[in-house]
Amino acid sequence: MGSIIGRIGGAFEGYDINCTSDGNRIYGRFGGAIIGKDLDFVLDGSRLDGRYGGVFEGKDIHGQVDGSSFTGRMGGEFEGNDIALNLATEAGADRVTGRVGGELFGFDVDLQHDHNSGRLSGRLGGDFIGNDVDVTIVDVPVLPAVALIVSVYYQHQRDHRHSGGGGHSN
Repeated sequence: MGSIIGRIGGAFEGYDINCTSDGNRIYGRFGGAIIGKDLDFVLDGSRLDGRYGGVFEGKDIHGQVDGSSFTGRMGGEFEGNDIALNLATEAGADRVTGRVGGELFGFDVDLQHDHNSGRLSGRLGGDFIGNDVDVTIVDVPVLPAVALIVSVYYQHQRDHRHSGGGGHSN
């Protein structure tokens, strides 16, 4: 049994992720009990397919691992957003870079995954408008795990961008 557990953002303005991997299924929650949503994905060979949120307010996410890259889409053809990630391995660590969303409404991905500890760290977004990542990945392939993390983070940000002030600690 594998897991994806950690936090994106800080103690007060961050979001928890807590997922379990049971065979080819990855399921859990992003955000807290109140301001969060369930997620349920299937990793079938090189395909990652699933849903973040419920039937009415959720988004489908689909993608494909091709060697050292992941390309996918969350949402539909017209109101969806692209996911493009690349993986480079060097000296006991993986580096995942790429972009989620479009040029104007999206963010860059720059993350490092330590093979020994399973720790995923780095940044989603830029130096000023972005969030730190501190997640541990155990027994889940890195590229699909990162694709899942960045896509649900992006959708969570979009869902709550007009929800007013205050912290998002969950």
